[in-house]
Amino acid sequence: MKTAILFAATLVCAAASFAENYYIATVTDFVGEKSMQVVGKEAAKELDADIRRKNALLQKVLAELQNEFKKNPEMHAGEKFYGAKLKPMTIKLSQPFPDEEKAQDKLTKIQEREDEKAMAETGKKKKKLSDSEKERAFKEAEREYAVKAFGEEVVRLIEEKLGAAGGAK
Repeated sequence: MKTAILFAATLVCAAASFAENYYIATVTDFVGEKSMQVVGKEAAKELDADIRRKNALLQKVLAELQNEFKKNPEMHAGEKFYGAKLKPMTIKLSQPFPDEEKAQDKLTKIQEREDEKAMAETGKKKKKLSDSEKERAFKEAEREYAVKAFGEEVVRLIEEKLGAAGGAK
C-alpha cells in the first residue's frame, strides 16, 4: 500500500514537472522603461536570448553612432549624443505560475497597483510651480524625449543588424 502511494506521488510530481510553467517577465529596455508580459518557459528563453543578442550589439551600434556624430558635426549641430544614458536591456522573471490564467491575474493586479501609484504621484504634483520649476520640468521632459528618441534609433539599428545577420525572428 505504501509503495502504491509513493509511486502515485512520484507520478504526480513527474507530471507537474512536465507541465508548462508561466512567468511574469519584466523587461527593462535601453532607456529604462519597463514592460511586463506573461510568458511560458520557452517564450521566456527566447525573450532572454533576444535580449542577449541586442545587448551584444549595443556597444557596437553606440560606437558607430558616436563616430557618425564626430564625422558630421554640422549634420548633428545642436544634438547631444545620449549614448551614456542607455543601459543594457534586462529581463526579470517572477516565480513560476502553474497556469497562464493565474499569471495573468497577478500581472493585472501588479499593473493596477502601479496605475494607482502613478495617479497618487500626479495628485501630489498639482501644487503651483514657480517659473523656474516649470522651466526645469520642461527641460527635463525635453531631455527624456530626446533620450527616448535616441534609444528608438539605437533599437532600430540593432534590429536592422540582427535582420541582416539572420538573427531576427
